[in-house]
Amino acid sequence: MIEGAILNLAKIDKKVVPRFKFIEAMLLVHGECGRNHLIRAFGLGPAAASTLMSQYREICGDGVQLDHSKKRTVPTQGFKPLYLNCPAEEFLEAAQIMACEPIIQTKIVLC
Repeated sequence: MIEGAILNLAKIDKKVVPRFKFIEAMLLVHGECGRNHLIRAFGLGPAAASTLMSQYREICGDGVQLDHSKKRTVPTQGFKPLYLNCPAEEFLEAAQIMACEPIIQTKIVLC
């Protein structure tokens, strides 16, 4: 699937590439990426975020899989970024600056 992804790179809408980079950065740094992350980072609607995640899983092939229990995409052992060409942490920091709300929402647990 990865070879096909490289060949189909010219067919991909230019505004989708940064979103695919975001997904890869999330997978590398946090070990998962869900549609809510895309909604918060890019202001997408739920349907558009789900479609984007499906497109990425199709392009990436065996490098990622859907964790049905979490409803999130997770990397497999063979995951290799196809689009991200900078440090994942730096990309996520820049994405957070541009986002309207926190991309990663943490829950505070009171003891």
